[in-house]
Amino acid sequence: MGKMTEKGVSHRTNDYAVKLEFIFGVLALAFMWAAFWSVIAVDQMVAGADMTIPVEFTISLAIGQAASVALCLVILHRTSRFLCKLPATLGLSIVVAIALSLFFWVAGSSFGANLVIGVIVGLTAGLLWVQAVLFLSRVPAKAIAITLASSSLFGAAIILLRGILEPNAADVFFVAMIPLSLALFYLAYRFKGEGPARRHGVMPAELHYLKSVRENFFKNRTLYVVIFVFALVFGMQIGLGADTARAFPGYAALSFSIPGILLLITYYGFNRSINFRTLCLVVLLSTIVSLLPWGFDTALALSLRKVIVYAAFTLFDLSVIATLVEVGSIENTPSAIPMLIGRAFIMVGVVAGMLLALTASAGLVSQPILDSASVVALVAVFALFTLIRQIFNPKREGDEPERPFYEAIRRVSEEYGLSTRESEILSFLAKGYNAQRIQNELTISQNTVKSHIYHIYSKLNVHTQQEAILVVEGLMASIKDGRLEESMVARR
Repeated sequence: MGKMTEKGVSHRTNDYAVKLEFIFGVLALAFMWAAFWSVIAVDQMVAGADMTIPVEFTISLAIGQAASVALCLVILHRTSRFLCKLPATLGLSIVVAIALSLFFWVAGSSFGANLVIGVIVGLTAGLLWVQAVLFLSRVPAKAIAITLASSSLFGAAIILLRGILEPNAADVFFVAMIPLSLALFYLAYRFKGEGPARRHGVMPAELHYLKSVRENFFKNRTLYVVIFVFALVFGMQIGLGADTARAFPGYAALSFSIPGILLLITYYGFNRSINFRTLCLVVLLSTIVSLLPWGFDTALALSLRKVIVYAAFTLFDLSVIATLVEVGSIENTPSAIPMLIGRAFIMVGVVAGMLLALTASAGLVSQPILDSASVVALVAVFALFTLIRQIFNPKREGDEPERPFYEAIRRVSEEYGLSTRESEILSFLAKGYNAQRIQNELTISQNTVKSHIYHIYSKLNVHTQQEAILVVEGLMASIKDGRLEESMVARR
């Protein structure tokens, strides 16, 4: 009885820790979104704040962020352990505060200073985004939509409140946002049940990590090219719409709350999963609507165009995250890997798009041509985005030999309510790995492995590893024979 009581208390404590991690993680994401939106001059859009961010700073910041994300991708194991430590969090916060303070002190007075400070801030912002990826990689796939929607809405509220309460304090607020987000991510780590030393998500073994990155990149290179083209389009749109002098107050908050609302609608309206065809339809309609004010020069027309462009970009950013999480789930790859590769391509694409926009503003390319090209590319890429997602459908014809195995693992996990970690360990058990080998592959403690195996057996109502293997193999046979639905009904 004492052991059962102890287990019950431990289970409730762990649930409490997971809820706290989710709360702090969502708040950290919200401040991170607000920081990024401020970087692309969103503060100008709220209540007429008097702040101008030089183009060279924005471009150098995006370059620094892409470089930081790419570097962390190569050394993700060491980076994740580094970011879990309090001194690292405090140090990064101090660096960001100093760099941003220097930027606002010299902004507009020196082209070179803007470039240097932009790169410094970008490198640190990239580390912040790595923090976000590590948090999102631990969120169950079915909860990704609600996580992104909640953080997007909170981020929009932060931007709106800052503009209403203190429209002329953009400098101080911007300096505080990134360090605050870092602190919240650290708190999220601290309240995770397994302890802060394990805050790097489900990773392959150290020796096989770079191989996994290369394989993921080459296998999904078509998807990453689509992401790059999409980011290129939005970079052009953002660059072309830099003039915010006549925008109506508060439209930035509207721009960044729309994606959150749409994600909530799709989450609760379509079996609690993101329906990407619906999202594509929404953005396609938004693009068509954006053509309406394109030829007008009124404040309302300019504001409407900016709302659509920024809302579509945010929706694209969140949709890419959810899609890459799904790609990782289908391929049994740590979701942090495709998310970081995708983020690097997004930042490079935005930089290229803004440079094209600057070329247009210099008169080398006519703006009407770029306007038309942006709209056509936006529609075409969203259509491609839907088609590319279908490529990763595990039930398509011509699957490679291992695809039914991972599909069986995914189906078993959904049917029996296994967590992301339990699903990962089940895949190793089904391959015949013992507890010691699983411990080495996932770099976690032996007690943690045994605890997860116990919970897996309990949920599957089996008692041995062989019985768990039979469950997976039975489902694999049904998938290969095209009798998946009958198998699941019979199992119930």
